[in-house]
Amino acid sequence: RSDTPVDVAVDPVGHVVVTGSSARLDGRRSLVTIKYAATDGATVWQRTRAGETDEDHLATALAIDGAGDVVVTGSVEGFTGGWILTIKQAAADGATRWERTTRGPYPKSR
Repeated sequence: RSDTPVDVAVDPVGHVVVTGSSARLDGRRSLVTIKYAATDGATVWQRTRAGETDEDHLATALAIDGAGDVVVTGSVEGFTGGWILTIKQAAADGATRWERTTRGPYPKSR
């Protein structure tokens, strides 16, 4: 498995933010979000969310709020089941403002 980008957005000042999943050495996947500078594409910050050895962290989408904070959502999948994961990251440095995981039961899709 390789690195996989899944979503991209531009913040209010033109910085580009991309999120996706990256292969780890243990064969699992980590959720990765990177912010690039508007002027030259230099990395402003990069954050990785990795779990235990039996978990994959998969990004699904991202959004940027009016303050430029980044919200990434996706899933955590492991031997014990799956969860929905949502992380809000600070515009300036990608620090986690908050993180939530939600676990089912969920209704079956039709």
